[in-house]
Amino acid sequence: MKNHPDDLLSAYIDNELNADENRLIEEHLAYCEQCQTLYEDLLQIKFQVSSAFQDFEAPENLEQRIINEINLNSAANLKSKSITKAWIALPVAGILAVLTVFILSGPVFVKLISILFKFIAVLIFVIPSVLTSVPSLFGASILFSIFMLIFSSFYLRRLLRTNMNGRG
Repeated sequence: MKNHPDDLLSAYIDNELNADENRLIEEHLAYCEQCQTLYEDLLQIKFQVSSAFQDFEAPENLEQRIINEINLNSAANLKSKSITKAWIALPVAGILAVLTVFILSGPVFVKLISILFKFIAVLIFVIPSVLTSVPSLFGASILFSIFMLIFSSFYLRRLLRTNMNGRG
């Protein structure tokens, strides 16, 4: 081998290589003192780590504690799902109640909708006129729009990361 197989030595020690790779490593170790030293160091580290953890014993009730923790987390997830459904149902019920009142009041509902559409139409024609008549106001509104896009994308990204970390 022209290059030293530093990255394969650990896999060689753990018997994770195929027969051809094992043969190549053994041939290289036969003549390369630097890799022989590294190989011996890795063997020593593996021995030290295994001997350090050989005396470690898990507590008697570890398995039961893990099962209890899993059950607690499952119960908490079910409770949070039911709370989420309640928070979705509450606004939907409110909207349905408001719509029912408006539908039952008939002409008042139609009159409010027509006023709303007229107001929106006026805003659609007035806002561009005001913005173009005052150049600094137009520039400020563009800068504000850009700022709001950047600001909202930053916080949306932060929110998504927080949700992903919370679930993971």
